[in-house]
Amino acid sequence: AFAAIIRGFDGTADEMATLSNSLLSLYDASSKLLAQLREQLVGALDDTAASIANLTAVANAYVVLQDVMNSDPLADAQEVIRKATQGTSQSRGWGASATPATP
Repeated sequence: AFAAIIRGFDGTADEMATLSNSLLSLYDASSKLLAQLREQLVGALDDTAASIANLTAVANAYVVLQDVMNSDPLADAQEVIRKATQGTSQSRGWGASATPATP
């Protein structure tokens, strides 16, 4: 579908560059989707910039939705805490070999 749009394009070099960048953005976004959905999105393309922009927006939104659905907020929070405390505990002498002072 991408090649057909490029073959049928009639415009200036600047317009071709813009079209190529738009198609590349759509390709990048759709490559992260399931094959069936990607085929449907690419199949819906026509030769207008609006359709390319709209389909790219749909593909990007779907990728974000997939990321949210596949996320693990608790694991993410634990990782942030681990990274934040990694340097702090060692700089205060609280490493594995350090013994806390007795009051």
